[in-house]
Amino acid sequence: MNCPPQPTIIISCSPEERPPLTAAEINQRIIAIRAAAFRVAISRGLSRDDADDVAQEVAIRAWHLLSKGGVINSANAWANRATRNHIIDAHRRRTSQKAGGDLVESLDDKDGSGETDQS
Repeated sequence: MNCPPQPTIIISCSPEERPPLTAAEINQRIIAIRAAAFRVAISRGLSRDDADDVAQEVAIRAWHLLSKGGVINSANAWANRATRNHIIDAHRRRTSQKAGGDLVESLDDKDGSGETDQS
């Protein structure tokens, strides 16, 4: 009498108990994360060039995390969150740089001469 095989039960390990990822496993995850980040960036309205830049930055962050023994359980979920955060951070940097430049110009104009100090 042949019995059907029993399903394998996968027991989740704590990060300390997990064996380190091989270079091939890291590369596979990075490729999946980069592709997911590109799709997310395009869906958020970025141009293809900007989406490619964002995907590259997210892939680098994932590589740093994985190469130090970090764990990414879901490539899509992690890429979605990391891409969203990267887009928000880039927007904040751009707006603060513009605001900072406007502030310097307005302070220069307040000296009354209308000219900036070029020392």
